[in-house]
Amino acid sequence: MVYLIFLFISLITNAQERPEDFLEVAKFAESISKGIYPTAPNQHCAEESAPKDEMICHCELRSELSHQYHTFLLSYPNSSSLPEILKSQLPGQILEGHTRGAVNVLISLPNDNKFFGLWGMMFGNDGDDLGYTHGASVSISRTNKSGLTTSFIGSSDLYTQAILKHPGNFFDSQGVYHKAQKFTNENLLRLVVDSKNKGNLLYWKAGLGWHRLDSRNTHSLLLASGQQFRWHNMLQDVVGPRSISDPIYIQDKKGIRDSFQVETFLGLQKNFIFGSSCRINSYAQTGGRLAPLGATSFDVGAGTYFFYQKPSSPWALKLGSSATLMSFKNGQNTSLSYEMGLQSKRVQFSIVYTQTYGKLNNYQSYNLPHIDKSTGAQEIEPIMNIRLGFIIGSINPK
Repeated sequence: MVYLIFLFISLITNAQERPEDFLEVAKFAESISKGIYPTAPNQHCAEESAPKDEMICHCELRSELSHQYHTFLLSYPNSSSLPEILKSQLPGQILEGHTRGAVNVLISLPNDNKFFGLWGMMFGNDGDDLGYTHGASVSISRTNKSGLTTSFIGSSDLYTQAILKHPGNFFDSQGVYHKAQKFTNENLLRLVVDSKNKGNLLYWKAGLGWHRLDSRNTHSLLLASGQQFRWHNMLQDVVGPRSISDPIYIQDKKGIRDSFQVETFLGLQKNFIFGSSCRINSYAQTGGRLAPLGATSFDVGAGTYFFYQKPSSPWALKLGSSATLMSFKNGQNTSLSYEMGLQSKRVQFSIVYTQTYGKLNNYQSYNLPHIDKSTGAQEIEPIMNIRLGFIIGSINPK
């Protein structure tokens, strides 16, 4: 049930000077009550808790004129029953790609060296460029009017193992160390559809993809190995030839292996709203993937994320963590991730730090743990993922 409570004192005061202002506010209120998109230029709606588990939405209209109106209250049984226009105005919602009709492009760059080795250059403690060492992915997604999101995702990840005794290991005349290593590029092309942006308690995700393990090709920019090679060369030119090694990729005769991949997940989620600026989103999901090349697994995961965004502000902040338990043919592992993100208008930046414990599912041949030279202990190196997102295309759905 919807209650429209107009604050006539402020409206009548302004309408006496400019009658068209009153008509603008009335039109906005009517469009909201009918569940259609308002014609007013700028609006903000924020939900907060109310007695009897109801959700109260305070809606504000900022006119092209100099006035700001607090026009009415909307009462709904819970956050899941909110109209789409109100869901899209929740604090930090833009950080989750909830802008209806907009095309979201997200570039992700995971690496075992924090900030791509810049951390190690400054502080001397970083990854070893072996095992799971580098990756890159591009996701293009769009959420339609009903909240269903379709994503096209392409990714390439590099796994390497050093060859200790090989003629490819040497220092050249400029002081660059050439390091021979076996390698596998894991490439994925996926089409994923999910209902999480609907905002309902229950959501689902399903995907179909093409999976390739490539131990033959090396220097294409679309491959993680080609990206690593170019990044190392650039660091040598900028910082100095002795700053980082030059990778030499040695084929292991396994060539190229192709297959399909199918994934399905089912989850529960809940939004908790505090005032008009803070939101906490918690979720739990379970599912898995079928991939004949060895990536078949069953996952159970949960996470909690905090969002902060002042009404009408273009800035949004995201902080949170998640945990995933993965079971596969030869064992299982647990991954803990911590994320911090910031967005202004149509650009977002976030950092995800992930530490895995347990056994690695090494179907790539070189997804190996780091071995401490002093103690001989095996440990899985953390991965830092730097993400950069852009919102392009239309703002509202057609």
